[in-house]
Amino acid sequence: MKTLIFLIISLLAVFIQIDAAPKILTMEEREIERQIEAIRKAGFSDIEIDNLHASISQNIHQINKILQMETTKKALRYIGDEPQELPQFLKTDRDNKPYLELDMGSGESFWDFPKTYLYNARIFIYPGSNPEKLEKIIMQFKRTNSNGEIFVREMRRVINIDPKGPQIGSEGKRTPNNNKEIKLEYYSSHDTELIWPDTPVQSMAPSVETKLHEETNPLPYNKQKQIIVTYKKYLRKVDKNVRHKLRDLELNQKRLVSKMLEFQ
Repeated sequence: MKTLIFLIISLLAVFIQIDAAPKILTMEEREIERQIEAIRKAGFSDIEIDNLHASISQNIHQINKILQMETTKKALRYIGDEPQELPQFLKTDRDNKPYLELDMGSGESFWDFPKTYLYNARIFIYPGSNPEKLEKIIMQFKRTNSNGEIFVREMRRVINIDPKGPQIGSEGKRTPNNNKEIKLEYYSSHDTELIWPDTPVQSMAPSVETKLHEETNPLPYNKQKQIIVTYKKYLRKVDKNVRHKLRDLELNQKRLVSKMLEFQ
C-alpha cells in the first residue's frame, strides 16, 4: 500500500513539473515571433500604402487643376446630344473643409452565415495642401442583419489622420511611414436610436475605439494584420476609382476640343 501511494505521489510530481516547464519554441516559431516584433516595431510600415497615398493625392490635385479649365467645365454640356452638367467633385464638411466621397458599394453579406447582412461602404478623403500628402482618410462600413427577430445596426470606421506619401531624405534614402496610429472605431445601435449620417464627421462618439498598435497593450497580431490588409485593399480601390475619374475628365476635354475643330 505504501509503495502504491509513493508511486502515485511520484507520478503527480512528474506531471506538475511537466506542466510548469516553460515551452521551448521551435526555430520556425522563434523566426515568426522575431518577424512579428520587427513589423510592430516599424509601426506596420508598408511601401505600397505610401505609394497609394501619393498616387491618390496627386490625382486628386490633378483633377482639381483640370476642373478649372473651361474645356473641362463645359465638356459634358456640348460633347453629347443632350447637355449635361459636370457633377460636383469635392464636398465640404461642417467645418467647411473639402473632401472627396466615394461610394464603394452596397449589397448583402454572408460573412456570418446563416446570418445575413445588408451593408454599405463609403470612403471620405481629405486632400492635403500639396500633392504629396493627404490630410485624412476615413473608411466607413455600415451593416444591419437582414433576418432574425432583433435587428442591430452597426458602423465600423478605419481612420488614418496622417496618410503620407513616400518620404525621401536628402541622400535619396527612402523611409517608410509609420501606420500604427490608424484608428478603428465601432458604433452600435445598442447605444443609440439615432441613424448615423453618411458624413465624415460624426456627432456621436464611438462605442469602442482602438489603435492599430498600442505598444503597452497590443492587439493580437492576426487582428492587426487584418486591419492593415483591409486598409490596403480599399486604398487600391480608391486609387483605381480616382484614376478613372481623371481619365474620364481628360477624355471629355479632348472630345470637346476635337468637336471645336470640326470645321466641315
